[in-house]
Amino acid sequence: MDHLSAVRLFARYLTERGYVENAVVVSPDAGRAEEARRLAERLGLPFAMLAKRRHGPKETSVTYVIGDVEGKRPLLIDDIVSTGGTIRRGVEALLQAGALPEVVVMATHPVLVGEARENLAHPAIKEVVFTDTIPLRDGGYTLLSTAELLAQAIRHVHTNQSVSALI
Repeated sequence: MDHLSAVRLFARYLTERGYVENAVVVSPDAGRAEEARRLAERLGLPFAMLAKRRHGPKETSVTYVIGDVEGKRPLLIDDIVSTGGTIRRGVEALLQAGALPEVVVMATHPVLVGEARENLAHPAIKEVVFTDTIPLRDGGYTLLSTAELLAQAIRHVHTNQSVSALI
């Protein structure tokens, strides 16, 4: 099985919108660091990471920011947003570290349960961008289509080409 990544989709969108000017790519935790690093390299941007501590299955706290975010627009990338609590706490930690209140949040899978919408409505969040892997009932977020990526993966499988080359 090959893992498909939305990094290319996010990179294209961020570039088209002009979000890469004076920006830093931020991973919400160590688990997403590799994906965030790939996005940072693709965009030619610096990389930062949030260090968080888990206090239970649903509760985390951000303990500090690793990397320089001062005076920069954070581009926060995650795989799944469920309650949005980690995102909200991450945004607050980034602001305390001197980041601009122009955070762009990106995630592949918008699960959005509980207080997710309230957490994502933080005033420092400029835009929230998801892929369309999970249908959303009501709007308010930017959705990027995965159709092209999935079509390329099918084509690569059909023609015996590498699917991992798509990431």
